[in-house]
Amino acid sequence: MLRIIRAFWHDQRGIALILVSVMLPAIIGFALLTIDMSRANNLHNDLQKGADAFAVAGAAELDGNPDAIIRSDRAIANLVDNTYKFSNAGPMPTLTNAGITRRYLRSLPPNDTDAIRVQDVITDEVGDAGEAEFVEVTVNPTGFSAIFPASFLTGSTADNNFNVGATSVAGFAGVVVCDMTPLFICNPFPGQNLQDVANNQNFYRKGIKLVMGSTSWGPGNMGFLRPAVSHG
Repeated sequence: MLRIIRAFWHDQRGIALILVSVMLPAIIGFALLTIDMSRANNLHNDLQKGADAFAVAGAAELDGNPDAIIRSDRAIANLVDNTYKFSNAGPMPTLTNAGITRRYLRSLPPNDTDAIRVQDVITDEVGDAGEAEFVEVTVNPTGFSAIFPASFLTGSTADNNFNVGATSVAGFAGVVVCDMTPLFICNPFPGQNLQDVANNQNFYRKGIKLVMGSTSWGPGNMGFLRPAVSHG
């Protein structure tokens, strides 16, 4: 009997099964957490790209004119549609302007880490539309269901779900012209409707004669520009 007990004590066959059985719940749990983190990150990335696209589309219209906000809203509503995955809304829902909120800003805080201040936000979007220089787009939070049963640890089934959103701010940088041709021409038909002039056959195939000019300029005169050194 003693020999049988001693043999059983020294027998190591099947020990891996015991270790794997003990570690299996932890291995499966970490695997599920990894999958959930990847799914949540992909969802946030899709929503963030959507917010960026809406903000850039709207900011391109903020040129300081009184109708800037109207045109910006139109661009946000009609120019951008994005899809996203891994939410509770379905396999691949579309993110439209109905799924976002926006507000227009006249300025930004000194630091990117600071929250938007009250004085930065334009409240009168009709009278102060010309002051809008930035637009902030916030994607409405969408639900995300985790595969990992967090309720097993917390005891609350609500912990198995949470919301994911995104925010983006974009501004109007002004009109930028690259590789411009350094030439200018004075309007050859001042006071006339250019559309009528373009349709007048009397002006077709007119040649251009380069002559020495004076210090004064007149209709149809053309010349070279000398951009500032800072313009490259």
